[in-house]
Amino acid sequence: MTEQILPKITVFLKKNKTQILIPLATLIILYFMGLLMFASIINDASTSDEPPHILSGYAALKYGHDYIDPEHPLFAKSLAAAPLLFQDIKLDRTDPGYANQKNDFDIGKMFGASRRFLNYSGNDPDGILLSTRIPMIMLTVFFGVIIFLFTKKLFGSIAAFIATFFFATEPNILAHGSLVNTDLAASGFVVMTVFALWIYYEKQSTKRLVFLILSLSLALLSKYSTFVIFPLILISMITIYLTQSRKPWKHLIYTVIGVLLIISLFYGVLSFRDRGILGFLPIQYFTGLAIVLDELSGDLRFSYLLGESYYGSRWYYFPVLFLAKTQITTLLSLLLFVIYIITKKINLSRKQLFLILLIPITFFGLALTTKFNIGVRHILPIYPFIFIFGAGALVTLIRLMQKATKKKISLAGITLIILIIVVARSWSSVSTFPGYLSYYNIAFGGTENGWKVSNDSNYDWGQDIKRLDEYVRNNNIESIALDNYTGHYSSEYYNIPTTNLTPNDTNYKGYLALSTSVIAFNEDSEKNYSWVIDKYKPIAKAGYSIFIYKIE
Repeated sequence: MTEQILPKITVFLKKNKTQILIPLATLIILYFMGLLMFASIINDASTSDEPPHILSGYAALKYGHDYIDPEHPLFAKSLAAAPLLFQDIKLDRTDPGYANQKNDFDIGKMFGASRRFLNYSGNDPDGILLSTRIPMIMLTVFFGVIIFLFTKKLFGSIAAFIATFFFATEPNILAHGSLVNTDLAASGFVVMTVFALWIYYEKQSTKRLVFLILSLSLALLSKYSTFVIFPLILISMITIYLTQSRKPWKHLIYTVIGVLLIISLFYGVLSFRDRGILGFLPIQYFTGLAIVLDELSGDLRFSYLLGESYYGSRWYYFPVLFLAKTQITTLLSLLLFVIYIITKKINLSRKQLFLILLIPITFFGLALTTKFNIGVRHILPIYPFIFIFGAGALVTLIRLMQKATKKKISLAGITLIILIIVVARSWSSVSTFPGYLSYYNIAFGGTENGWKVSNDSNYDWGQDIKRLDEYVRNNNIESIALDNYTGHYSSEYYNIPTTNLTPNDTNYKGYLALSTSVIAFNEDSEKNYSWVIDKYKPIAKAGYSIFIYKIE
């Protein structure tokens, strides 16, 4: 029996080696991506926005309270918090910052309550962070599969492998994909929605419509900024119908009803214990959407870019951050894609280009008009598309080189291109580990100097406090002053012997830790740390984002 089966397996593998080896290699890359993300966050303290997200997800799952952290929908937060249901977690529901959230939205009080939650009555902040980050890592790896499948549809298996490799080695993805935040979840479900739209474009079947409705719903349940894709998907569906004989207009109605139904069911299942049957009316979802729309139109937040501290926004903020925090090989592949689209080297019709370009272009365009500049993460939804487009461009380049040159020359050229890409991207991933959040490409000074370009969640988001603790303990420092952009709450978790410091305390003597955002944000102010940075050099760094001085 075995003698008959083995030859058949061998023949099958020979005939289908491309179909088998490429997906297998892709899964291996995604597996190591997951391990890399996990290893990178072992010593990361809580970033600024993680505590409210964790508390919000846990409160919704445990008590049906859907009103904590209303600026963000509940899906990604609830997914992250699911492991906490199996742990002995303590929550002081009498904490005013928590108890008053139902009727009195105050972001400051909410942040305070969520930070106290992480360390309330013996809760282990490291354990909570690790267990809630694991589902986010798994979700990110899943999105790698979606990118592979979508790219394969558009440009074939080799391009799909390249796109997944790009995804798995991009520091922005490695950083935000391992945090309890809504940005990567939104990005993944947006590209999944466009993938669902593409296969629906190929065939308007009921199954494909259901997949489209589910993908769209998950995107809307992950981050409010994704709501813009709702009308864009409907417009895209209309475009499909207008250019073909079959016009299932009723699918538009099904999509609208289906999305609203899924949102209502999700919120209803979570909040039924608190709101009863009224929980199935997604009042809280649309309340949060209204809050975000109001903030986008009028909330002027403090920011820093290229030496300038300011309130509000600059139209060039996101273009600069995109160029600075994206790997150069990614940027070059995108440029190549644009060139090939203009010269019509890529075989996609105008309608097909419309379907895959409409949403990422809209996202980036809207980002230019936003009223606050607090991180490249707000344009993260465009990145999966860039990986897909860049991979398609590289495969097109390889095909054109094979046609234009002799076999040996083209093989040498192709090998060189692949080698450069693999080495460059692998080096960026390895050399930046574990500080992916702080990554900047070499054209903007590299990661070491990236804080001079922009800060906040681009560089200094509180992630290195635990590394400061390690330095303090290893060097037997009994007291250290700290001025940290994200506050002192994390230092309390680890019992770091810190004292507060301000730029006015010019007579201070002893050890001093300054986060890069504090240095940068005060650069244009009369009250700044020039009395430190002009006279002293750091004796050490905690991660990338905290400079340690000894003032004598």
